[in-house]
Amino acid sequence: MQLSSFQPPALSLAVGDTVRWADGSSMIHTTTSGTPGNPSGIRSSGDLYNGGTFTFVFKTSWNYSYYCMNHSSMTGIMTVGGESSTGGGGGTGYSGY
Repeated sequence: MQLSSFQPPALSLAVGDTVRWADGSSMIHTTTSGTPGNPSGIRSSGDLYNGGTFTFVFKTSWNYSYYCMNHSSMTGIMTVGGESSTGGGGGTGYSGY
């Protein structure tokens, strides 16, 4: 997370891929599944402070929308099911949100 955006805002993942979000800003962020005002309940990081991280393993094919509860303009999507854009699969991680 950089200032008020997820970087990159979209990824394609294979089932079993792990994503690690890291707050690299001085702002408090979350990564919460769903859309602003409508959390899906699948996952939520809680507040992440500068240097804080949150990791999640995507176990099911789906299009996972997510957002920051503190900054509703911060949104992203994970497309899980096909080829991974992270360079791996089956547990290979991607860091850098």
